[in-house]
Amino acid sequence: TSYLQKAGTTFRESFSVSLQATEDARVVIGTYGGAHGERATINGSITFDGAAHVSLRGLHVTGAENGAVNLVNGAHHIEVVDNEISDSAIGVWITNGAGVANRTDAATGGGPGRGAGGAPGEETVVSRNSILSNGDHGIELHANHVIVERNEVAYNGSANIGTSGIHVFSATPDEDAARHNVIRNNVVFGTYENFGPDGNGIELDHWAKDTEVYGNVLYGNSGQGFVAFRASDFRFYGNFVFDNMQSEAHLNFARPTEVFLGSFSVDPIDQVHDYTVFGNVIASSGTFSGSGSANITALLV
Repeated sequence: TSYLQKAGTTFRESFSVSLQATEDARVVIGTYGGAHGERATINGSITFDGAAHVSLRGLHVTGAENGAVNLVNGAHHIEVVDNEISDSAIGVWITNGAGVANRTDAATGGGPGRGAGGAPGEETVVSRNSILSNGDHGIELHANHVIVERNEVAYNGSANIGTSGIHVFSATPDEDAARHNVIRNNVVFGTYENFGPDGNGIELDHWAKDTEVYGNVLYGNSGQGFVAFRASDFRFYGNFVFDNMQSEAHLNFARPTEVFLGSFSVDPIDQVHDYTVFGNVIASSGTFSGSGSANITALLV
């Protein structure tokens, strides 16, 4: 079963998909006709609400007020492949109990991915996307068992403060979120910080645990290349971090460094601990002269 929209046409509505298909008979929502690479356009959002075994392929999804492509309420085995996702508040939003084995692959994203869920061996995968020029984080994980790999994440954060290219966090120390995630082989650059302490490449934020971060290239961001703030039990290795701390107008004078591991709290639950940092190339970009003048270190713990 398929819903195919003609290339070059525009459908100006949002809609939800709740169909329960099977592995052997997937439903495809996509484009037909037109020149190679030409897409049909959905001007609105698509929400997979408890759906199963549905593929979204070859569309341009744009202009959504919130999430352009949303996976909620146990949606599982959903594929988002070879789409252009742009000019929305959030590109791909996986949240509210989304199920296992979802895949967001080879899409061009104009909004940040926010939230996700998986399980050991059935991780949610965010892979091979271009996630560019969004107002907030590029990719945000309030989630467990997510693999973020081989993405280009650039020029995000221009409309907010406290942003990062890739951001992982838990709302409380005891929440079952920000656990067992992998961030690997991404290129993250140009994250903005208008006035605040962030604008980072990758940040493991409040109470993120059991995270693997490796093989990433992090450069030219307003803030640090990599930050672990109140995070624990992570490994950071085989990354290239250089020429960050580019902002001239924020508060990063408090931590002028390429890589920052720490907490501004004395509460034991907030401390950074049980981590490993090895085999990285970290090159300081010199002197920071934004909110204050200071030499930029390679690593600040």
